[in-house]
Amino acid sequence: MSGFARHLSNYITLEPAPDVEPMLPLPIFAEGPFRYTNGTATFYGGEASASWAVLPSLTASASASYLWGRNLETNQPALGVAPLRGDLGLRWEPPEGRFYVEGTLEATAEQDRAAEVLGETPTGGSVTLDLKGGLDVGYGVSMEGGVTNLTDTDYVNHLNAKNPYAQTPIPEPGRVFFLGAAYSF
Repeated sequence: MSGFARHLSNYITLEPAPDVEPMLPLPIFAEGPFRYTNGTATFYGGEASASWAVLPSLTASASASYLWGRNLETNQPALGVAPLRGDLGLRWEPPEGRFYVEGTLEATAEQDRAAEVLGETPTGGSVTLDLKGGLDVGYGVSMEGGVTNLTDTDYVNHLNAKNPYAQTPIPEPGRVFFLGAAYSF
């Protein structure tokens, strides 16, 4: 477990720049343009994680993290603060360790503490499931493969870019399959 509290007197933030002409005809932020400036902010947060050897070959894990931040210059939430997040996982790996199979369930709470004056958008919560496995082939070669977001959940991360035409956040890519190989010498 860990936790922290921090007050920053040189927090990089944005302030409206009404005297600057936008470089693009499309608005990048909700009300722009902006310029970078030093400001003050306060942050609190924490995280916790644990794992248990349920059986000699089966490990269960859990983790959670939370961050709260306030930009004292705008009296709004700090830009880019992640919402409450938690993971539950199971990993099966025989004692000889030649292969493993792992599943992770990730839940993210809605983020309604958004710096809307700076163009950040509130996001909804989501639950995703990832599966992966790996195999030690031998001679220094190992392979890993799996699928992220197995259920193809449509969700938006709080830091996602916005569609410049609709000003809506671009969702995460959905279900992604991956396969990789590594050689160690």
